Amino acid sequence: MKKSSLAIGVVAVLVAAWAGGTWYSGKILEQKYPDYIKTGNENIHSSYSAALGENIKLEVKNVRFERGFFSSTIEDQLIITDNSHDGKQFIVPFKTVAEHGPIPLSRLTSLHWTPVMTAAKTEILEDPSISELFKASKGVTPLSSQFTISYSEQIQQKTTIAAFDYQQDDLVINSTPIQIESDTNKQGVGLIKLDLDHFTLSANATKWNNQYEEIQVKRDLTLHKVKLNSDLTPSKWRYVPSGKQLFTIESFELKEEPVENYQPLNISLKNILLDYDTTLSGDNVNYVLNNNIDEVSIRDQNIGKLVFNLGLGHLKADTLNSLIEIYSQMYNNPEEQQQKLSEAGLALLKNQPTLSLQPFSLKNNAGENKLALDIAMSKEDPSAVLMQGKILSLFDKFEFNADVNKAAAEQFLISQEIIDHATPAEQLAEVSAKIKANLAQQLESAVQQKMLITSDNQNYQSKLILENGQLKLNGETVPEEVITQTLLFIFMGGF
Repeated sequence: MKKSSLAIGVVAVLVAAWAGGTWYSGKILEQKYPDYIKTGNENIHSSYSAALGENIKLEVKNVRFERGFFSSTIEDQLIITDNSHDGKQFIVPFKTVAEHGPIPLSRLTSLHWTPVMTAAKTEILEDPSISELFKASKGVTPLSSQFTISYSEQIQQKTTIAAFDYQQDDLVINSTPIQIESDTNKQGVGLIKLDLDHFTLSANATKWNNQYEEIQVKRDLTLHKVKLNSDLTPSKWRYVPSGKQLFTIESFELKEEPVENYQPLNISLKNILLDYDTTLSGDNVNYVLNNNIDEVSIRDQNIGKLVFNLGLGHLKADTLNSLIEIYSQMYNNPEEQQQKLSEAGLALLKNQPTLSLQPFSLKNNAGENKLALDIAMSKEDPSAVLMQGKILSLFDKFEFNADVNKAAAEQFLISQEIIDHATPAEQLAEVSAKIKANLAQQLESAVQQKMLITSDNQNYQSKLILENGQLKLNGETVPEEVITQTLLFIFMGGF
């Protein structure tokens, strides 16, 4: 009897504690919700306002928060204002049912007993202004999400964007569902995964034909197997998290319908890989951005495999954070922000940043052409150095390497000629012969001028390096006045 009474007492205490925690969690959620709305609007502003400009305004607004004992019902609106069309508004309503912690009933029954402030489900509701969106999703809510918010305000989320099948006049959209999983802080920094199997968009685009007349061209955009895996760790700088990001697309195709007096721009990219790594070292941030496309085709001409690996290092983290923040506020006061942007840019240069291109490469069936660059800035004041004309003192390190394969360059130039001028098949042999002859002449001229060196007249190299305060091209010193004149020529638009 005593044991039974004790057991009942323990259960009663646990139930009372759970009930008390549930009430407390609901109260805390209600108190914190205005902050979530504020943070949401700040994230929207920093992420989208600079890109969308002044014509499109986005704002999240809470219209209802009804707190019960075990759960709360919340209704929000995403208001999209199009100022380019007399302030026309689109209202996207969201309804959320948020169960209170510390152990919401749905998690209790599914044996997920880690305490959280809330476990919630949200979905988009219908509104007359977005009726076409529900038409495209065949009446299924376009977005649904399940998420939890911990007491440390970490947000775990599983979101589904519905499949779309829509046709109206010249617009056709077809896509499979988009699945998104995330585990982030309230600023959206953390783990994010996205998966999309297929997306197609067909629409008319305004172009100009060979007579510079405006025409309408039907354009199809298709994506296959899109995946994102972003795993970032917050730092003390809001806009400078560290970590790895991997973005892949199996294929990207852009096709246009043939129109009289117009050459369609058809582009095909296969196996796109963007592999980015951000590391923090003290107060500095370093980026390694590796970009790879296995096959680039333009107007049915296979250009080859493209590799573009870029490194940016020794960037002052707080200065970069300020620069990004300034850019996100550009539309508030463009002139003032532009001045601040320039000042932040100069401040970044004073921290002696590094830039490396390792490499930029284009490889086709005939061979490979590639460029490599490695630069480290000096402590010199860029403004003063440029005024004095002492360009080389801007750098602690400058090294540029080029490898040119004649056969690969010939194939690329022939493909470029076909792309630019739609060269007929019967003229291709003659055109190809001219291209090869011109290239051979240019390479020979570059060798004579000691801009390139070669041992077999098939593979050429060039090396530009800063040594002991002098810039040397293939071992020959380049006078600084020549560098200054060349840069001035480029800046004046001569290159």
